[in-house]
Amino acid sequence: AKIPSMDKRAAIEKMKMSPKEYKRVVKMHENWYAQAVHGLLTAYAKKMFKTHSHNPHLQKALVACLDAVSDGNAVKETADCLTHSFDGTLV
Repeated sequence: AKIPSMDKRAAIEKMKMSPKEYKRVVKMHENWYAQAVHGLLTAYAKKMFKTHSHNPHLQKALVACLDAVSDGNAVKETADCLTHSFDGTLV
């Protein structure tokens, strides 16, 4: 059964998100992205922790830095901890 073009347009208009719904979807995608990046950084931090098993002071400093990470700015703060750990300025 062929749907007349006016009915198609009406159906499409009915399915459109409102600006409020669109903003909510965008925010949800941003949160998913941030969680994914934070998960990757956390996995790398675990790898760095294991790699530096010969240096317990660096391990303690890395754990302390990561424990201080706040939820609101987790990606940046975790990346900062890893950067300082990598370049030797964490300890």
